[in-house]
Formats: sequence, structure tokens, C-alpha cells
Amino acid sequence: VAAQTKRANLVIVINGMRDFNLHYELFRSAQKSLKLYGEPDDGLRKLNRAQEAAWRFLERNFELHKDRFVFAAEEKGWQERETKLLERLKREVGDNEAAFAITNSVYEAVNGQEIRWDEGISASSVLETLVAEYCGVSGRFEKVVILFDEFGRYLEYASVNPGRAGDSALQQIFEAAQNAEGQIQVVNFIQSDIKTYLQRVDQTSNISRY
Repeated sequence: VAAQTKRANLVIVINGMRDFNLHYELFRSAQKSLKLYGEPDDGLRKLNRAQEAAWRFLERNFELHKDRFVFAAEEKGWQERETKLLERLKREVGDNEAAFAITNSVYEAVNGQEIRWDEGISASSVLETLVAEYCGVSGRFEKVVILFDEFGRYLEYASVNPGRAGDSALQQIFEAAQNAEGQIQVVNFIQSDIKTYLQRVDQTSNISRY
């Protein structure tokens, strides 16, 4: 792909060996890729309502519940206190699982419910943002290339846990690719041909639909 373009492609790598919600995994992988390329991820951050909620909670509640934040941070092995802890949490809460977990634990203790990581995020909105803000005439990248390793393993998980796996993300990814006029390319890897794969997996699942 790179040999056919004049500019770099934004390559996003997803590993299906882990159990995850695909909407959020695409979002998080896109953030990581942008950072690797040295690009700001402001365009993606605005999609994440969970990050906005965490930011607002930190701003309004850190002083009120400082001891709770310090205790939660200590459990994660953090040594920061006072202003330094607040600054680090605000800086990292959007892309650091530990920072979000610290903030979320205090949020749950205060409000009785958690902030969901994947709140407000959809695969289609992630891809539309990447194409609109990072590709095209004004963007740095030629196109978005998604490399989905162990795609078969993800399908097995999604067929049993469709809600938790965010299986609707698959349809959104493929529709986005079809509508992007060549600016999104999706490459899925399965270790055997489709017929052999379907014979190997659990026949009681609805995996053939995927």
C-alpha cells in the first residue's frame, strides 16, 4: 500500500486475541497510532464523553476528595501527591488506563456508578473523524489502513458476547470503508481459509453470520 502512495498511511493495528469492545478498541488503537506518528489526537478526544466526564470530575472534586484520590493512586503504585497528582491525572486520564481507573474509582465511590470507557464512542464516528481531520487534501495521511490480526478469535468472542464485544462496530467499519472512496482499507487476518475456520469453531454459535 505504501508504495502506491505519495504520503504515509495512518496504520491502525488491532489484536483480536484479547476480549474487548471493538468500538473502544478502535478508538484507543487510533489514539496510539496518532501518537506514534507524532500527531495530536484532539480530534478523537472530543468523541470520548468518558474522558470529558473524568476531566470535569477531577476539576470539581479533587480538592473535596483528595484523600480518596491519593489512596486510589497508591493502590496503582503512583507516588504523586497534591497538585502533582491532579496534574498527572488530568494529563493522562484520556489515554492511560491507570489514570482513568484511579479517577473512576473515586467517581464510583462518590456517585454510586462508574464512568464507562466506551461511552459515546462508535467505530463509525472514529473513522469519520480520522478521514476528515487527518486524511485528504489538508491531512498528513493518504488513507487509514486497519490491520486486524486474529480476526477469527475476535469473531468467536463476538458471537458469544455480542454486546460486550461491540459487534455492531464490524458493520460500521465495513460501511465506513465502503463509503470512504478508497480512504479506508481494512485487512483482516484469519490463520486458515474460511471453510476450514468454520469447521473448526463451535458450530452452536452464530459465527457464520459474521
